[in-house]
Amino acid sequence: MQLILVKRYRFKYIYVLKSGIKGWLNAGYSVVNKLGELKKAKVED
Repeated sequence: MQLILVKRYRFKYIYVLKSGIKGWLNAGYSVVNKLGELKKAKVED
């Protein structure tokens, strides 16, 4: 019974970790995109 709990806990932990990393990557990507757009806007001015 305890083994199942440990497996389930580990699975949940890995899932949270993966989604957290994806969230960080998405946030970083959008920040880079916004900076790129700002640079383009400055160049066009």
